Amino acid sequence: MRLATGAVCLVALPLSATAADLSKADASLLRAAAQFGRFEIEAGQMASARATTDPVREFARTVTRDHLQAETELKALASVRKLSLPTEPSAAQKKLLTSLGQKSGKEFDDAYVREAGLTQNRQGIAQLEKAQPGVKDPDVRSVIERGLTLMRHHVQLAETAAKPGGGQPTGTRHQGLGEARNPVPRTTAPNESAPPAERPQQDRDRGTAVPTR
Repeated sequence: MRLATGAVCLVALPLSATAADLSKADASLLRAAAQFGRFEIEAGQMASARATTDPVREFARTVTRDHLQAETELKALASVRKLSLPTEPSAAQKKLLTSLGQKSGKEFDDAYVREAGLTQNRQGIAQLEKAQPGVKDPDVRSVIERGLTLMRHHVQLAETAAKPGGGQPTGTRHQGLGEARNPVPRTTAPNESAPPAERPQQDRDRGTAVPTR
């Protein structure tokens, strides 16, 4: 299963708890969460370096940051439970990373958002929702709840990045991502009604007639 974990809330855990205290299904969920998180991190790091548009790059950085935090907290939980977690993506996820690595330009951007951003997260959400009722351990339940929140948020971000116009070339304005980097300064026309001392020098030099008062 390709599952994800969100920012795990590390509530007080009994120090005597071990992996043996977890059901086989709960332990499998944590391991699958670790694999999915590692996949999202590696895909996000790749996209942060290769993406050709600001929206896709920003999406990749957000995903990477979120999953690095989740991974740290998941490892802490696993350490308390004396549960060994995988440190690499699954074989299928590695194959997808290889496929992404063979693309470039817009093809890469589209594939990253579609596969890592939408497909993988949507599949993970469906699987977590299916597994949720059978979870016995309260801390694993917390992982699932926060994982679902994180994945749904990433789907929303991916949908935004995938919209037409959602990926403009780097350096151009993108609605919702802030103002243009180098806005053109406005010019102000001379104030023709200003007193002579306040009139622009160029007007006086040109000999422009100034009404007398």
